[in-house]
Amino acid sequence: MSAIIKAHEYANENGCKVMADKGAKYYIGNTGKSAVIKTDVDFGDAEFIIDDTVEGVFANRSVAIFEAHRDYPIIRYKEEDLAKMTDDTSIKAGDKRIPWLAKILPGKSLIMIRNDEHNDYIRFGSNKNAGAPRHEMIIVDKDGTVDEDIPVIFDYEKVTDVSVINIEDRPITIQGGKFRNICCRTVAETDFKNRYCSYRRNLTILRSNVTVRNLEHSMLNEPDPTPAMCESYPYAGFLRVCLCNNVKVCDCELTGHTTYYEDRSHIASNSSVSMGTYDLGATDSTNLYFENVTEKPETLGDLRYWGVMGSNYCKGFTFKNCKLSRFDAHCGFWNAKLIDCEISKSFNVIGGGELYIENVQRTFGSSFIVLRYDYGATFRGNITLKNCKLCANEFYDSTGIEGGTGENCKYDTAQIITAKMQNGISKRDPTQNYYEWDFGYTCYMPQNVYIENFVTGAKTTYIFNDVRDEHFVKTEPKKVYQRTKKIVLKNCPDHIGLCENKDGVCSIEMTIPVEKE
Repeated sequence: MSAIIKAHEYANENGCKVMADKGAKYYIGNTGKSAVIKTDVDFGDAEFIIDDTVEGVFANRSVAIFEAHRDYPIIRYKEEDLAKMTDDTSIKAGDKRIPWLAKILPGKSLIMIRNDEHNDYIRFGSNKNAGAPRHEMIIVDKDGTVDEDIPVIFDYEKVTDVSVINIEDRPITIQGGKFRNICCRTVAETDFKNRYCSYRRNLTILRSNVTVRNLEHSMLNEPDPTPAMCESYPYAGFLRVCLCNNVKVCDCELTGHTTYYEDRSHIASNSSVSMGTYDLGATDSTNLYFENVTEKPETLGDLRYWGVMGSNYCKGFTFKNCKLSRFDAHCGFWNAKLIDCEISKSFNVIGGGELYIENVQRTFGSSFIVLRYDYGATFRGNITLKNCKLCANEFYDSTGIEGGTGENCKYDTAQIITAKMQNGISKRDPTQNYYEWDFGYTCYMPQNVYIENFVTGAKTTYIFNDVRDEHFVKTEPKKVYQRTKKIVLKNCPDHIGLCENKDGVCSIEMTIPVEKE
């Protein structure tokens, strides 16, 4: 590892391309330092063995093996700095220009705006937490004009913190390489109690204008994928994108991970809670493009494995011709396109803007899209589905263990959009009432839904699941679930209905207009 670090240091100082030796195999043990990438890299057919089992790795588990660094430093302005420029740092959702920001911009920039006095994404359920300070990424021209595709989505009574990220990094390409993590195991130094302490011994992109091509990643010696407490920790993603703009990932093969479980008996009635472990992660980034990114076939359809993709606070996703087991947007996204893709096991989102989905197949499960109940099942925008298919396959084996490798059968009833709300009381934590939870923001059903040429494998398919009246009669206005305005169906089967209504207590059938073209 020390030799790899020195090679990149020399290349960065002298503007050289870095190439791995043909057919080489590199062993990487414990390291407290990353190899910093700022130039083109060709890993070729070389293999990198990243050993997460050796002594000392747990303490350095957050240290990336490779980090692509930006050419320009982030410039941060705190509240006292902003007060010297303006008396009013308020921003409204949808503002097209922010004049006071223009005073501090060197040019077109990626900006993180933040209000430390208000929390959003206050999570509900077994993984409940206090959320995080309101913040988001926007792209702003030197004169303060906001990019209309990366807009302001929240109101800010005031901004307490601004980070300015120059997005004019020189374009670089990172290509090739076969990366293998030897799966971490618990050792005495970790004080292992199935706690969420994710490993990030990976390739992290902290730089704008990066293309990653022909990379392949897999895990070695993972615990068997059985539904039990595993003596291993989750992974935060081998390929991670953070605080940058315009990153392209093409022609890469990733892998699903064994699902690990955390002991949360101190806060939840169900003591075994799954811990998300990903191979592809994105946080606080914009304009991300993925093409021909596939998951290894052995994990793509096996429900015993977790998924591949997880994100937070991103805007402007495009996925084209990808095969992934999981698309999981936690703390929201804004604007996404999925075209010619397969999402096999779960498509979980919250956020808003325009979600455009064309020629996408959902293979397993009874829902095409799930709006995450733990973040309020909110989507403040429009959803378009064209030429999509919900196979409605249930996966099981002859022993009755969910996620086995045996036969498939069909769900009789399915939903196109599920707001997974647990009917008010969290089944994982009965002491908490979903209806009265404050997520930090007003929650929305998708405002407009357009569905064209939808194919379903279920006998009966509803656009929405069993949405209850309780969502629409809360005493606090900001907690009222905002209804869909309009649904348009074109060339869809007659057995697609509006809402699954189990107990006769759902009123959206009378309040949401459905047009058929």
